Amino acid sequence: MIAESNKGRRVPMTTGKEDNRSSEDEFDRAMQELQAEFSTRLQELEASSEQDEDLTADEVTGSLIAGMLSGLEKMADEDEDFSFDFKMTDVVLEAKFGAAFWAGDDTRTEAVAAEQVDTTESSASVDTRSPEEITWEETAQKLDFIGIDPAVMGKFEDVIPDRYGDIRIGKPGAVDTFLKTDQDPNTETGFDQNTALMAALDAPGRNANDIEKLITAGADATHVHHGYDSVFGHMVNYDHPDTVNADSELAILRLLAAHGADIHHTSPLFGTALQSAIPRGQLEFIKALLEVGADANQLASEDIQYDFLAGVSMLVLAAPRPDVVQLLLDCGADSNRRDDYDVLAADFIGDRIEEYKDERLWDEWTKELAAKLRESQIVIEKAATK
Repeated sequence: MIAESNKGRRVPMTTGKEDNRSSEDEFDRAMQELQAEFSTRLQELEASSEQDEDLTADEVTGSLIAGMLSGLEKMADEDEDFSFDFKMTDVVLEAKFGAAFWAGDDTRTEAVAAEQVDTTESSASVDTRSPEEITWEETAQKLDFIGIDPAVMGKFEDVIPDRYGDIRIGKPGAVDTFLKTDQDPNTETGFDQNTALMAALDAPGRNANDIEKLITAGADATHVHHGYDSVFGHMVNYDHPDTVNADSELAILRLLAAHGADIHHTSPLFGTALQSAIPRGQLEFIKALLEVGADANQLASEDIQYDFLAGVSMLVLAAPRPDVVQLLLDCGADSNRRDDYDVLAADFIGDRIEEYKDERLWDEWTKELAAKLRESQIVIEKAATK
């Protein structure tokens, strides 16, 4: 049964999220305080702009976005389940999304998402917006929700310049050109408010040489992006894996570790770098993280995207990829380590296999996933008996 708790430890596969607001009045009060905070910040910006003609667009934008982020964090403090994310109500679809996330299969995720689409509506109205337009409209909705007129943001290129744009796209010589300007590489800029170091980590063909130049010029390898991603976590979510190799990635990881980056930093959204990397299934990168000190025996954060994986071991998180399971075991993962709910990895995996046999889930893709899970379960069971 998909919606029933298994062994009383967690709600399997579904999010299991409950709305814990103590009252609508408290939520409304938090919203009013948030809107007042932003109103004050905007007035301060207007006053600063009138008094200081040299105030840059970066400084104005940085203050505005910093206020937006701090306000959202404050809202999260008021209501731990506050989110702009779409919440699933279909248990079967939620289970399918959860399985696709666990397997790190973006194609499957897209296929499941397509199941939600009302074909009648989609045929009548085709979304022709560009990714940039979609991003902006989503951002505008969030700004409007917290009481900021989206019009004050203007266009990305006008109001949110990215001084590290050339570095981010991997333009040859961009790091050297930037360093000649003597600007602070730790200034957060652009819509994502990243530093020069994080921009270099986003670049196609990222390399240790450019990273070292920036660190030598003062870039802070210990920087954590607005309390969330460390440089290691930032490295995981990389859009150009085909432009790098295992040796170059390991060189960057070693360089960052040598300059103080915390391999154990836990993001409240994404967990540790290892937790983020495992669902992506990039064996060599995971191996490199382990080589610079990532803990193969850590447990997944309680805030992981799908609650059925909250508090599980890295062996469980890696179960859809038997090669990663074997790597973790070779690097010291304890096959007898119990999770936050006192469940062994092999037992957890076995329970999931049985749940996936629900006739509403048991298609060819799920059968292949179950076979991989079973393979991992056998490997873990064998390791546990040694």
